[in-house]
Amino acid sequence: MKQHIENIVFSRFVNQPIPFEFISLEELYKRCNMSGYDLSIPHRIAFHALLVILEGESTHFIDFKEIPLKTGTIIPLSKDQVHAFHKTPTVKGYVISFEEGFITKNISEKNLFHFLHIFNTQTILIPKKHLSNLLPFLSLLKSTHDTTITAIKSEIINSTLMSLFVKFHNIVTHKKLT
Repeated sequence: MKQHIENIVFSRFVNQPIPFEFISLEELYKRCNMSGYDLSIPHRIAFHALLVILEGESTHFIDFKEIPLKTGTIIPLSKDQVHAFHKTPTVKGYVISFEEGFITKNISEKNLFHFLHIFNTQTILIPKKHLSNLLPFLSLLKSTHDTTITAIKSEIINSTLMSLFVKFHNIVTHKKLT
């Protein structure tokens, strides 16, 4: 029997003036529990997302394959991918969600390369010693996302997210060289 896989559109859980969300895994689980949505049921997302794991160990299901999660794991989830969270959260981190147009509008070729490279990679592992290098970017994304001041909010988030992608690339490239 074929299982129905629900399509999740960005606006279902996100009410933002820009198509971007920065939320902790803890907040995501709370939000979904309050709305009666079970994150452990496979679902297809109609947007892009990054899972950034800062602490703990668990698994995540992507396209019906179990992927291990541990401190420093970055999971790029592409639009139309099927995925499911573990029933009980055992990791801490963030989910960064955005619609494709938010990134690809007015993007340079170099930044497009970083975006495509990241979202065509199943997992990225940032060594613990380099994880602290990501925190300023994550902090700026969170504070800008949370602000009610909308003037240039979109531009700041877009630039910071692109910088984070470049940082991922630099850390992974440096790790391979050492």
